[in-house]
Parts: sequence; C-alpha cells; structure tokens
Amino acid sequence: MLPESSRDNYAWMLELSAEGWAWEFLRRNPSYRRHYIACRKADDVAASRAAHHWGLLRFADPDEDARSAIVFWSPAKNRSVLPLVTAGEGRNGLVGVKCRVSILELAWSAQRHVLYSCGGRFLQLAVTGEGDLNRVRYMMDALPERSGDPKLVALRRLADLTQHKRLRPELYSRQKRGPRLSHIAEVLDFSAINPAHRSIARAVFGNDRADEEWDNLRDHVRRALAAGRKLTEGGYLEFLS
Repeated sequence: MLPESSRDNYAWMLELSAEGWAWEFLRRNPSYRRHYIACRKADDVAASRAAHHWGLLRFADPDEDARSAIVFWSPAKNRSVLPLVTAGEGRNGLVGVKCRVSILELAWSAQRHVLYSCGGRFLQLAVTGEGDLNRVRYMMDALPERSGDPKLVALRRLADLTQHKRLRPELYSRQKRGPRLSHIAEVLDFSAINPAHRSIARAVFGNDRADEEWDNLRDHVRRALAAGRKLTEGGYLEFLS
C-alpha cells in the first residue's frame, strides 16, 4: 500500500500524458539539471544541439513541473509529434483554443514546432511550409497505416482540439502504473533533500511506521530509488516510444 502522501500530494500526476511522465522523470535527473544551467549562456544553436542529448529540441526549465513546463521533444524520440505541411490559406479551427500555445523556430531547421499544452497534456506539431499558422490549412503527406499509431492518435487529438478548443482528458489514456510512478517520484524528491534511506522512509511513511517497519521499508526504498534512477537516466524515453 502506498503512503497517504503519495495519494494526496502527488495525485495530480495521475492525470499526466505520456509526455508529462517523461518530463517528470527527466527533470529529476541531476545531470540534466546541471546541463540546463551550464547551457543557459550558450547560443541558441549550441544549446539546442546539447538538448538533443536528452531527446529535446531545446532545454526546458527543470523547476517547472509538467503542468506548466514548455517541453519540445525531438520527433526522433517522441513518435507522437505530428508532422504537417501547410497547404495554403484557410481556416484550421485553431484560433481561440483554450490552452497554452508555444511556437519554436530553430535556425537550423525548416520546420516550426507548435506545442499545445494544458494540465500535463500535450500536442506537438512539426510544421513544414510558410504561412500564418492561425490561417493555413494543414495536410499530412501520408496517413499512418496502423490504427494505434501514435501519429494517428495525435491526429485525432488535433481534430478534437479544432472542435472543442481544448485538450480533452478523454483523449489521453491514464498511465496504469501512475500510482507507483508518482510514489517513485516522491521518493526521488526526498532523496534529493536527504539521501539517507531511513530519512527517506520517515519523510514518505512517517516516523512511527518507518521505525516500526524499517526492515521491510528499507528494501522498499532501495527498489524505488533503483527504479527512479533507471527512469531518470534514459527510461523516461520509453514513455514516448
């Protein structure tokens, strides 16, 4: 059974999309945090190339959780990035959407990346072609053949966004491992404050339970830390595949 703190303080994580979970574990990677700080003074091209090491198009602030972070994933790592081509002027239904809209233009790329985000749900477009993104029609070169293809799922989300003007939770599957993953995130957070295993157990389960059940909780903390390190050190990309 997970502690009350995991069910309460981290309950918001249960609604995260795959991209949201990937970001939550990447931002808990100490090496990523150091790399982010080191590259803040670098020019845009150098910083973007460095971000590719982590599967990103550019660095995102690790102090922002998935509910507010602007995270542009590399299409090479995130199969849900939807490639579109502009097809002349026209209504695309994306004016007035009720979610955050961010645009990334890279000096070394002909594509413009558009990110719609809301409450840990994301939809990222990779747009090729000219025109005002609010006044162009979009097309795809070819539709995915498999019904479960992530790009086809993204296309459904885009169509739904044009109709309902928001990223509806109904189109984003909840992670079945959500309660376990949020608990791992909590253990990682307390580990960053004090890495001593008993200290982590006391912070997560309370002093009394940690002392009374230490023999069992010691192994529990070890396993959670091991799983967390695996997720922060590259395992986060599995959410995007």
